[in-house]
Amino acid sequence: MPYTYLLGWSIQGKYYYGVRYSKGCDITEIGNTYFSSSKYVKQFIAENGLPNIVEVRKVFNTRESAILWEHIVLRRLKVIKDTKWINRTDNKAINGDAAAYSKASKKKWDDVAYAMKVSNGVKNKWLDKEWADKRNRTAKETWALKRKNDAMPKIIRTEEQKERYRAAALRRWESKEKRQQQSIAISKSWLVRDKDVKNISKLPH
Repeated sequence: MPYTYLLGWSIQGKYYYGVRYSKGCDITEIGNTYFSSSKYVKQFIAENGLPNIVEVRKVFNTRESAILWEHIVLRRLKVIKDTKWINRTDNKAINGDAAAYSKASKKKWDDVAYAMKVSNGVKNKWLDKEWADKRNRTAKETWALKRKNDAMPKIIRTEEQKERYRAAALRRWESKEKRQQQSIAISKSWLVRDKDVKNISKLPH
């Protein structure tokens, strides 16, 4: 049973987020017979003792989904830049079945009924004015910060150019096929929920 887990040393203010997916693994082993395969964790345990925080964060049906989830969480937690994390990388764990997972994921999205179900869920979100306004404010603030830090040059367009962009955007939604393609593309970007990330982000520094 593949799963992701959290180890923590509250006195030292150090944490580790990892994934376990070896054959026959079980959530009962974490904190008892297994503490991570990371050499950095083993070194930290040798110097500071066993963690006083041991949590199973999420259980998965396949190791591929567990590996992908760990990668997403580590990226969003910015573990490389945050010194409270023992993790030294946010890369996906090495797994020989990555190609098989990609193929299975593609097959899942080829199911029109599934794709449209997710698509409709995303559409309903954007119909919520409060939610849409919040997303738009966040996007504007992010772009403003990038421009302030010279990470992204400010683009100035004339009214004529803006009108061309608006017309092009409308044309993309003219046909049913194009609307479906756009909907599926948007839906994919919202599949991963950030509940786990938000909870872990509340850990003390």
